[in-house]
Amino acid sequence: MVKIALAGGTFGIGLAIHNVLKVQDTHEYVIFTKTPSDDAKAIMSTFDLAETLKAESIHTVISALSIADESSGQAQLNLTEASVGAGCVKRLVS
Repeated sequence: MVKIALAGGTFGIGLAIHNVLKVQDTHEYVIFTKTPSDDAKAIMSTFDLAETLKAESIHTVISALSIADESSGQAQLNLTEASVGAGCVKRLVS
């Protein structure tokens, strides 16, 4: 079973992906979020994303982040670099 990390899973296309993940039983998943959430699958984004990805044994990262400005673009870049640095991530879908 592959474990997925979904970034941007609280709105738009990310929420649609989240809703599909909730009803399937073929993959484990977590949601990376910047804000606190009652969702049991939610993990607050940390300063060390690579370590979080590694600790969670994430195989696939799906980024549904909205790139609207420089800070959101930097968030995407940070997620990409963390995915490479974690050593366990095999796929990055962005």
